[in-house]
Amino acid sequence: MKKFFLIAAAAMGIAVAATPALSQSLSDRLAAKQQTVKAELQVACGKLDKSNCAQVLPRLAEYSVPRGLTIKPIESQGSMESAQGLCAGLVDGAIGQRDAFDQAQRLPDCVGKFTTVGKALYPYYGYFVVRADAPFSTFDDMLSSTPVGKSRTVAAGKLGSGGQTTMSYILKGHPEAKRVISVQNFDESTSLQRIKDGSLDGYFVMDGPGSDLIENIKTSVDKNGKPLFKFLDLRLGSNFYYGTKGWDGKPLFQEVGWPSTRSPRTSTPSRSTP
Repeated sequence: MKKFFLIAAAAMGIAVAATPALSQSLSDRLAAKQQTVKAELQVACGKLDKSNCAQVLPRLAEYSVPRGLTIKPIESQGSMESAQGLCAGLVDGAIGQRDAFDQAQRLPDCVGKFTTVGKALYPYYGYFVVRADAPFSTFDDMLSSTPVGKSRTVAAGKLGSGGQTTMSYILKGHPEAKRVISVQNFDESTSLQRIKDGSLDGYFVMDGPGSDLIENIKTSVDKNGKPLFKFLDLRLGSNFYYGTKGWDGKPLFQEVGWPSTRSPRTSTPSRSTP
C-alpha cells in the first residue's frame, strides 16, 4: 500500500490575560500586571493512548504551560466526534484529522463555529490491510477482480473515526471503489481477527508513523512464522481525490511515499510545528 496522507492536525487555542485591579500604589499595579491567570483548556483528541492525545497534545503543552495555560485531554471516539463536541461548545479545542474537521465545518450545526490555528502538527497515513495470501497487491487490483454484482466488505474503524471519514472521501472520489466497497464499523481488534478468519476482505486505517497498531500488523505471524497480513498499494488514479481541497483552499491529501508491502514506513514526510 502507499502512505498517501499528510493530514493536518488542527487545534483551537484561547488565551486568557490578567486584568490588573486598581491599586493604591504603582508598585501594586505593576505586580498585578505581571501576574498570569492560571487557566485550563479542555481539548478533545481521540483515544488517550493514540497519537493525537499522546504525542500531539504534549507538543502544544510546551507552548501553553509557560504562558499559564494548562491543557487537559478529553477522550473521544475520533476526529469527527471531537469536532462535533467543539461545535456544541462542550470542549475548548480539538486535535484531529484535517479532512474530518473539513467535513464537520460543512455541517449545518457547525458552520462558523470553529476555525483552525497554526500549521500542521502531525502526519497521518492511510493503510489498507488484507490477508497475506490475498491474490492482489494493489487496491485497484482488488476492485477490478471483484465480479459484477459482488462487493468487498471492508472495515474502517468505528463510525465517526478517522478511517471512516477518509474512506468516505475515497469512495466519493473513486467511483469504482464506491461500486465495490461495503464499509463496516468494526474496531481494530475485530477487524484484524475477521481478516484472519476470512470474513472480512480488508481493513482501512488512518494512523501515525510507527504506531503500535501498524507495527503489530507488520510483525504478526502464524505458528509457522509466516506473515498474517500485508498492505495493499493504495495508488488512486482519481484526480478528484488528490484535487480535493479544504475550506482553506489547500489540498486535503498528499502522496508522501511508496512503501514496500512489509515496510509501510520507508519514507516519512517532514513534520511541521504549530
